[in-house]
Amino acid sequence: MSIIYVGMDVHKDSYSLCCFNPSKNQYFGEVTIPADYKRVVKYLHKLNE
Repeated sequence: MSIIYVGMDVHKDSYSLCCFNPSKNQYFGEVTIPADYKRVVKYLHKLNE
């Protein structure tokens, strides 16, 4: 199991998300999505694949 940190920049109409893997010292998965929590959940599920 590994820990992934997810940062969010929240705006009225959109969310910007980015992930960081501290064990690899690597950023990845940078996206901008519409401001809808269902899209955030979908994004997090995709990270788990």
